[in-house]
Amino acid sequence: MKLSRAQLASIFKDQLFEIETANLFHQSIRFKDRFVKCILSCSPIDFGFEIFGTYSVRIKYNCDRCTASFDKEVRDSLTLWCLTKIIDLKNKDIEVFYMKNKNDIIDLGLILSDLISLNRPIKILCNNNCKGICICCGTNLNSGVCQKNQIKSYHHSHDF
Repeated sequence: MKLSRAQLASIFKDQLFEIETANLFHQSIRFKDRFVKCILSCSPIDFGFEIFGTYSVRIKYNCDRCTASFDKEVRDSLTLWCLTKIIDLKNKDIEVFYMKNKNDIIDLGLILSDLISLNRPIKILCNNNCKGICICCGTNLNSGVCQKNQIKSYHHSHDF
């Protein structure tokens, strides 16, 4: 979804934007939802506009321990500045985009693609107590026990 400088100048508050996930740069992300839902506001600042709000979308993951597929909601906030004047920034922890011309646009889809990718957990688990897969027979230990009788004692002596 693209916003023009004129749209930003119209100032909006808590407006719902739905950005189709098929139009996002995926970076190996499997979306459960068809749209990323954003509740955004725009306000003027001395040197341009500030866009802020929240976004949410459900993503399909595979557990790193048991490989089971599950859905998880990614929800976070965002703040960015669209600058119409070049200034010396003291706060470097904010996303900044320059809009020098009156017909410039900002593509929120590109920004959301990056934010969603950065929200990917380092260790993806279906739940914190996931037992994983049996290293001997491949059984998912969350839903069953080892199929080989000779190694049942292995599971009892090595709780995951």
